[in-house]
Amino acid sequence: MAGTYVPEIFNLLGISADIRFGAFEQMASQMTGGKLDGVAIAAGFPIPALAELDAKQQVDFVQPSSEQTSMILNKFPEISLSMIPAGTYRSLARNYHTVGVYNFAIAHKDLPDEFIYKLVKAVFDNHEELMKSQPWAKETIPANIDRNTMLPLHPGALRYYREAGIAVPPGAVVGN
Repeated sequence: MAGTYVPEIFNLLGISADIRFGAFEQMASQMTGGKLDGVAIAAGFPIPALAELDAKQQVDFVQPSSEQTSMILNKFPEISLSMIPAGTYRSLARNYHTVGVYNFAIAHKDLPDEFIYKLVKAVFDNHEELMKSQPWAKETIPANIDRNTMLPLHPGALRYYREAGIAVPPGAVVGN
């Protein structure tokens, strides 16, 4: 996400920056050494290297303004509001409101409905197991389908949500 969105978002907001890409561990080291002034992060939280940096020194979290957030959401419909809870990091005293992209899977429309239904069901029925391998998956829950306002759901996925009693946004239903 960072390589795609950060340059575009900075351009949209009129932020001039020398953009570099790399692993956060390396970026944190460069920040500590005074070689970087800041880092834009596109990742789930908590980020262990950020927590480690935050334990060593005060980290300032620069929250986008509501005007900046609106500009981003208007230009990129796939991006939605996001929030990092206060206390996630030592220096984060208040909830940090930002933007993000939720995880999603894309399947070819010609894949069998029954296969996609079983795949979606397996993911959500095994959420705890998924979190063992990927802790950021805590937000990978059926209710977050409300964040999808633009990608059409495969009929097998739509069946899962309907059977689970979860409202699907109109933009996610083909033919609406």
